[in-house]
Amino acid sequence: MKNLIIVESPAKARTISNFLSKDYKVIASKGHIRDLPKSAFGITVDENTGDLVPKYSIPRDANPTVKELKKLAKEAETIYIATDEDREGEAIGYHIARAIGKDPEALPRIVFHEITKSAITHALENPRKVDMDSVDAQQTRRILDRIVGYKLSPLLASKIQKGLSAGRVQSSTLKLVVDKEREIKAFKPEEYWTIDAKFQKDIEASIYDYNGLKIEKLTISNEADATEITESAKTESFSVLSIDKTKRKTKTPPPFMTSTLQQSASSQLGFSPKKTMMIAQKLYEGVKTDQGSMGVITYMRTDSMNLAKEAVSAARDYIKGNFGDKYLPAKAKSYVTKSKGAQEAHEAIRPTNVEFDAKTAAQYLSGDELKLYRLIYNRFLACQMTEAELESQTILFKGEKCTFKASGRKLLFDGFYKVTGYNEKDKLLPELEKGQSVSLDAIQQKQHFTEPPARYNEASLIKKLESL
Repeated sequence: MKNLIIVESPAKARTISNFLSKDYKVIASKGHIRDLPKSAFGITVDENTGDLVPKYSIPRDANPTVKELKKLAKEAETIYIATDEDREGEAIGYHIARAIGKDPEALPRIVFHEITKSAITHALENPRKVDMDSVDAQQTRRILDRIVGYKLSPLLASKIQKGLSAGRVQSSTLKLVVDKEREIKAFKPEEYWTIDAKFQKDIEASIYDYNGLKIEKLTISNEADATEITESAKTESFSVLSIDKTKRKTKTPPPFMTSTLQQSASSQLGFSPKKTMMIAQKLYEGVKTDQGSMGVITYMRTDSMNLAKEAVSAARDYIKGNFGDKYLPAKAKSYVTKSKGAQEAHEAIRPTNVEFDAKTAAQYLSGDELKLYRLIYNRFLACQMTEAELESQTILFKGEKCTFKASGRKLLFDGFYKVTGYNEKDKLLPELEKGQSVSLDAIQQKQHFTEPPARYNEASLIKKLESL
């Protein structure tokens, strides 16, 4: 064995092995192989510099893996660190090197954002060194986690209730949930009334103006005012005051990053964030196909919306060939990440091969894996397609005192909805002429009360955390 490649996951190791010759041995560390001890604080202070110094140890269940890594490392001419390209992956690579007695910065470090033959080959041809800045960043986060959790959790357990714990992220998130609950409890509902009418040709409209006063959501605050307007409308004659038609475009959605994938999978598929990431991990690490095992999506832990030029070019070719020129914008689209503190070490989440479309994927994937892959695939294609075009329609019906407003919409061109689907039904208004008399066929007033803010669900909590 000339070359040893060390990754985190056994599934990832099996997929990569398919692309390489017998000169390469690919083995998994099975995650972290060094960490702060569970039975002690594990952090000391350097007397000279005042720096916090973590004292790492090898967990008992990682000892067999470390033993095998050391054995294989002695037999190899070259050892490649091939852990994920983020803070956590960089730290795992660093600890692997330390555990096998090697200088982390002396070992070639290879990175790839998808597990395909071309990506692995390119990575081996372009190794780099371990990024110690990323390692230091991960160690800092780990130290903060230990200080907060190890010091505060026992205090909470002894002073408030047994079993309580604290954490750097956990406690901050809990505050968001508590603040929201206090906001809900402090909420006082307000009464308001709506008045809806039906004009000839079944045109549904809502009160818009009364005696020159524009009606907002909370304008009609009691039954007496609502009744006054309703009774007035019943005696009035109405005609078409104005007809407006406005065309607008709906922007294409950006490609997925981790948080937006979790949010969309939650709202559209009913998946929890944990379930989404478990399935995405499988799609990334390898799917069995007729050509062998291959990763069908890029790395799923990313805060970037960047896309490789080759992937965008392939998507544009696919769109043109399968949907036609009218679905292809003149220029390729690019997107900018808005979240604060983004690492942007990876691409956005996308399929590794645009020809592995939903129809092809159905031959090798099923159930939830196929659902999530379709979501990712369609979002990637959509982000490079033309915008959808809609027409908004507004008609105002004017009486002596009351003015009612009817709204409609029509999809003129589906654009990216061709792949993502358009879930709203067109609401078409009949053709009328300005000044035309219309009859009021029905009118109804209804009482409402304002609702308190909604509690966080998993998707909305992720979105809130991302915005901070």
